[in-house]
Amino acid sequence: TLKTSDTWTTIAHLESERKQLESEKGALLDYIQDNVDRTAGMKKEMATTTATNKALEAKVAAMGSEVDQLRNSQADAAASRSLLEAQDRDVEQLRAVRSELEAALARKEAENEEMSKLQMDLLGQLKEISDTSSFQHVELDGSRKAAKAFEESAGNMARQL
Repeated sequence: TLKTSDTWTTIAHLESERKQLESEKGALLDYIQDNVDRTAGMKKEMATTTATNKALEAKVAAMGSEVDQLRNSQADAAASRSLLEAQDRDVEQLRAVRSELEAALARKEAENEEMSKLQMDLLGQLKEISDTSSFQHVELDGSRKAAKAFEESAGNMARQL
C-alpha cells in the first residue's frame, strides 16, 4: 500500500511527465509538420526541376535537330562550293577558248582585208585593161572607117578615070 503522499507525488510526477510528453509530442508534431512542409516544398521544387529538365531535354533535342540541319547545310554548302569551283574552272577554259577564237577571228579579218585589197587591185587592173581594150577597139574602128573611106575614095577616083 502506497502512501497518499507517495501517490500524490507519483501522480504529480506522472502529470509532469505527461506534460513533458505532451510538450515533446507538440514538438514532434511541429517537427513532423515542418518535414511535411519541407517535403511538399521539395516535391514542388522537384516537379519544377522535372519540368525544367523536360524543357531542357526538348531544347537539347531541338538543338540536336538544328545541329543535324546545320551539318546538312554545311554538306550542301561544301557541295555547292565544289560545284562553283568546277564552274569557275569551266569559265576559265571558256575564256581561253574565247581568246583563241578572237585571235583566229582577227587573223581571218586580216586575211579578208588582204583579199579585199587584192580584189580591188585586180579590179583596177581589169578596168585598165578594159579601158585600153576599148580604146584599141575605138582606134581599130576608126582605122576601118578610114580604110573604108579610102577605098570608097579610091573607087570613086578609079571610076572617074
